[in-house]
Amino acid sequence: MSGLTALDCRLPGVGLEFCATAVLALAVIGSVACVRPAALARKPAKEHIGFFPVPAEGGYGYIDKTGRFAIQPQFAWAGDFSEGLAVVGIGSNWDERKYGYVDKTGRFVISPQYDWAGRFSEGLAYVRLDGEYGYVDTVGTIVIPLQFGWAGDFSGGLAPVRVGPKWGYVGKTGRFVISPQYDWAWSFSEGLAPVQLNGKYGYIDKAGRLVIRPRFDHAWPFSEALALVRLGLKWGYIDRGGRFVIRSQFSHAGDFSEGLAPVQLGSKFGYIDRAGRFLISPQFDGAGSFLGGLACIELHRGDELGSGYIDKTGKLVYVVFFRTGNCE
Repeated sequence: MSGLTALDCRLPGVGLEFCATAVLALAVIGSVACVRPAALARKPAKEHIGFFPVPAEGGYGYIDKTGRFAIQPQFAWAGDFSEGLAVVGIGSNWDERKYGYVDKTGRFVISPQYDWAGRFSEGLAYVRLDGEYGYVDTVGTIVIPLQFGWAGDFSGGLAPVRVGPKWGYVGKTGRFVISPQYDWAWSFSEGLAPVQLNGKYGYIDKAGRLVIRPRFDHAWPFSEALALVRLGLKWGYIDRGGRFVIRSQFSHAGDFSEGLAPVQLGSKFGYIDRAGRFLISPQFDGAGSFLGGLACIELHRGDELGSGYIDKTGKLVYVVFFRTGNCE
């Protein structure tokens, strides 16, 4: 199986649950190489409890920063912790799998009942049931009824949602603050959000004003004052003025987190700093953003693909090899 990245699946109309499940159809992530930018599944939480999801015999579990299991492998799928809870899935069949939330002991706080679920952000998480999205709080109460065609994380009190073919932003009451008008939209970060209009991507502020005109072929939220954008087939990083700080040159890339960003140069992934210099040389077959001092990476070994974590020196903390990789 080829080492596709999260950037391959983060396209308009292709959702995270597809990315997390389509590996069985030989499509995009879920069990293949991951570059997970802060905008989506790998957005660093303000606080991190130091648990990291990993696959192992018996299913997914969580290791600590030493590589020891903090929650034993038992889930069919597991996501990162955010605001003290983590999304996990149960059920061996993808089409019958249900998702809920566990605490740091591995105990279910919200029972597995949804067809898909997102991470908690600002006290709410999006969930999907029977094709519709809404939001629950940390005890599982539905706060915003399931009614949207798509939904994203809350940030700055707003969340991107889709109604029909258009995207807009709702507040925590579920009412629209920015009316549905975009072809695609994603969460606010550092006061700006990426949106698509007429085939190009730019950025709006929380009043819905265009701050950076749509001129990119793709764009993702700001992280550590830089945003990942694509021109043509190459990715680079811009500042809040829309100016390139690191020119578009990478085949794939992820957001900056903890001072580093994963990028692909040639066939391998490494990590650059904000000046565009490699601090961890390209050597991995997949790479994700740092979170809590560790980053998910993948390595080929013969016909096997290994998933694991490295620290900021590039040292392997944990790795396990399978017939395919397993960065979620």
